[in-house]
Amino acid sequence: MLSGTLCPRCGKPVMPFGRFFREAEPLKVSRCSNCGVELMRSKSVWLLLAVGAVVVALVVGFAIPLAYARLGALVAALFIIIIAAVFLLGLKLCGWLFVGWKLVAPPEGGSAPDGS
Repeated sequence: MLSGTLCPRCGKPVMPFGRFFREAEPLKVSRCSNCGVELMRSKSVWLLLAVGAVVVALVVGFAIPLAYARLGALVAALFIIIIAAVFLLGLKLCGWLFVGWKLVAPPEGGSAPDGS
């Protein structure tokens, strides 16, 4: 069974996919389901979103005009809705499986990053 990326503190999956789908955002602080530590998405989430934007641009640029020209406006509109749903689900799934997390604050008892 698939599990999402692991918490850097407890080493267990941060959250189930349903919660991830509803809550996880690149700039939002989330809590680990297991240890409760505050986490933010790794900066690699921006790479995933950039790749997703390129894919959407290619689909919009090539597939939608082709569908409109061959099958009409109604089919092109349905195609857009289906592609948007599949794309969102795929992007969220890839983010859940491959984009890690970083701690918002250093662990208790640890030193600050600047050494103070």
